[in-house]
Amino acid sequence: EEFRQGIFPASRMVFDPATTRPDSASPSRYLRDPFAGNRIPRSAMDPVGQRIAAEAWPAANVGTTSHRVQVPRNFDETQWNVRGEVSLSSRQLVSLRYTTYDTFLAANDGFPSAYSGAANPINVGHNALASHTFTVNPNLMNDVRIGFNRFVVDQKPQNFGTDPAGAIGLNGTNPSSAVSSFPSIQTGYSEFGSGSNFVVSAETTYQLADTVT
Repeated sequence: EEFRQGIFPASRMVFDPATTRPDSASPSRYLRDPFAGNRIPRSAMDPVGQRIAAEAWPAANVGTTSHRVQVPRNFDETQWNVRGEVSLSSRQLVSLRYTTYDTFLAANDGFPSAYSGAANPINVGHNALASHTFTVNPNLMNDVRIGFNRFVVDQKPQNFGTDPAGAIGLNGTNPSSAVSSFPSIQTGYSEFGSGSNFVVSAETTYQLADTVT
């Protein structure tokens, strides 16, 4: 809680950047004065930074400096298959197969939703195969197969499209509010924000094979 107020322990000296000046004894170096009492005054704090410090980090619940929380993660997966065969004649067989599956992960990271980097990814896949087997004679067989596969990933932060950074005055971090989320912020304690936790993609492949044996 003291960190939120700008109070740091003696083991971690905090210097005032406004006092930066060349070192007369070594022109290639610079000197800075520590803040009085090793405490950053409110007047030197950025309003946006103050709000992030006050709202993003949960209050300590273990001692005075640590916060622990058990974050549930729910995983759901569905898959089903359909397969059939049609015998056109004693020498021709047609086989069809279709498979689809989807996965959903409900994830949280313990941070408030506006500052969270948690995403609920949805993955959907479709796979189909059609084959025609023709026995030309007892010593010759032809097998033709056509395959199709499509995989779609939709992974967006939970605060996607709400411009949470702009809402607190942190501007310029997103090209548009329509594709906005809170940027990734790394500290010496814990990283939060979505960063690159945004993936939307679709991939489709086809396969054609003809085998003569």
